[in-house]
Amino acid sequence: MIKDGSNFLTLGPNAANQLLGVKMDTWFKWWVTAIYTFVSTAVAAFSSDALCPFFSNVIEDHKTQYIPYSKFKCLLMVQCFTIYGVIMSVIGMFVALTQVDFMIIRIVADLVVNSHTTYYFLRNKEVDVEQYDTWKCANNTRCRGSRALEKIVEHNSEEEEGSRHGLCAAGNATEETAAHRPSRNEAM
Repeated sequence: MIKDGSNFLTLGPNAANQLLGVKMDTWFKWWVTAIYTFVSTAVAAFSSDALCPFFSNVIEDHKTQYIPYSKFKCLLMVQCFTIYGVIMSVIGMFVALTQVDFMIIRIVADLVVNSHTTYYFLRNKEVDVEQYDTWKCANNTRCRGSRALEKIVEHNSEEEEGSRHGLCAAGNATEETAAHRPSRNEAM
């Protein structure tokens, strides 16, 4: 880039660089672009961190049966976010390719917002590899260690053993009460 005379590696105002046809030749234009770059990148990162989990875990997940908004509103939210994302990514690409300093500003804004949102998601979580492996195996995903699988098998066999020996004080009362228990629809 240096040998071919590219101005990409320059910092600050530069008469040779243009953004959407506007020369970046004054500090005012440079600062306006820098502030726009930081704010738009921060908003895009935050909205992505906040909305994408909702879209994938609620709207697009086939296991989620109930949604908090109408189907039209959900479709509208996804489509508006998609349009916003496309427009901002095109403008962001032009800004980032203008000069290296704008690319650095985008990276800093992304890191600041993502570190805050990730901290927010992690704040109440505990590190426990065994519990995670047990949960992962119980949810029929790939088991990381055989120890977790052994715990699940051991736990399930203990439950089977207990139900065979009738842990209930009335012997087979669990089966009898289950037969006479009203279903969910009957109770309502």
